[in-house]
Amino acid sequence: MKDIDHGALPGESFNEAGRDVPEGLEMAKALEQAGFDSLHVDAGCYESHYWPHPPIYQKHGCMVDMAAKAKAVVSIPVIGVGRMDDPKVAQSAVADEMADMVAVGRGLLADPQWADKVRSGKIEEIRPCVACYDGCFGNYAKVRHISCAVNPATGRENAYRLAPAGNPLDVMVIGGGIAGLEAARVASIRGHRVSLYEKESMLGGLIRQAAVPDFKKDLRRLLTWYEYQIKNSAVQVFQGKEVTPDIIRSISPEAIIVATGAEPIIPDITGINRESVVTAVELLKGNIKIGDKVAIVGGGLAGCEIAIWLAGMGKQPVIIEMLPELMAGGVHVPGQVKLMTRDILVQCGAEIMTGSRVMEITPNGVLVVHKDEGKNYINADTIVLALGMTSNHDLADRICHESDHVYRIGDCREPRNVMNAVWDAYEIARYI
Repeated sequence: MKDIDHGALPGESFNEAGRDVPEGLEMAKALEQAGFDSLHVDAGCYESHYWPHPPIYQKHGCMVDMAAKAKAVVSIPVIGVGRMDDPKVAQSAVADEMADMVAVGRGLLADPQWADKVRSGKIEEIRPCVACYDGCFGNYAKVRHISCAVNPATGRENAYRLAPAGNPLDVMVIGGGIAGLEAARVASIRGHRVSLYEKESMLGGLIRQAAVPDFKKDLRRLLTWYEYQIKNSAVQVFQGKEVTPDIIRSISPEAIIVATGAEPIIPDITGINRESVVTAVELLKGNIKIGDKVAIVGGGLAGCEIAIWLAGMGKQPVIIEMLPELMAGGVHVPGQVKLMTRDILVQCGAEIMTGSRVMEITPNGVLVVHKDEGKNYINADTIVLALGMTSNHDLADRICHESDHVYRIGDCREPRNVMNAVWDAYEIARYI
């Protein structure tokens, strides 16, 4: 830690204000002499909670170098930790003698069969932890049972065990994002006859854009896992085909799961249609020329991560947020994620304007009104809208009265996050 309430980021140069490495190594030797059988080596505390509980920004094996230092001064077994759920990273840590063994925590919440699948060489079948904290620590913070964002059955295995369908149905899943993929996967496991329709040429929906920044690569691993699951199931997949009410009537499915996702919120602001204005989704698709100075309208987690991503490309981001602090509205952001996000924003030099509202978008920037300081003009080449999403529920509205078995899931029901998409889908698919 750098000082009280301020942790140090990976690779950051700083003066240690807490317990340093030499002291930690002396403790390791003292613990061995006291008769301890092994050492479980990690770092950090409440001021730097993103070390003992590393979020998605931390690399896999982020603390194994510390285990190696301890291993060099003791003879008892040393356990390496820190996002060790990537089998290649775990194997390398032991093979390179950085640790005698590794501990996997959240990876086992995501996939309790992790060790069996590694041992049998079925790496591609491991459901990956995406280090979001929404289902584990996020639930814990809300005084709920610990579970997992990508595995809704975790912590309630008996109640949420999948049972074969008593009456297998023809199930139509509309939308191939994470919610649609999970619904199709679970319904097929239970024996339903499932057809999955996606209007784009590729599966994944918005997760493809969310996974573009390199620090979000675990979302790519999740999508790869879903693609593998669907490919090796009995689900019939129809890509590049947009579903209409007439198509639904012609197929006449017995159950319809609508997972048509969401669209970016576009505010009613003067100048909103200028060419310099793009949504975060459009930006991440990669077809937009980005200027050097970028104004990001919206300081939720998405806006903050866009700023970090752009700063890594050498851009100069400024975040404009109406609320008094970042990541304060909308979907709850777990403490570890919020803490590290804020520290990275400071490190990368992103300008932050809270308590501010965009009044007008001009050819060269944005006019901002601050709650205390009045009007201010921000020069910007590109304006990115990161104001959240609105449900794309038009199709569901049009067909909801034509069948008693129409279910909305994921962002189509309420735009939130990966956890809610997966949990929505699992709940409906295990029920029908």
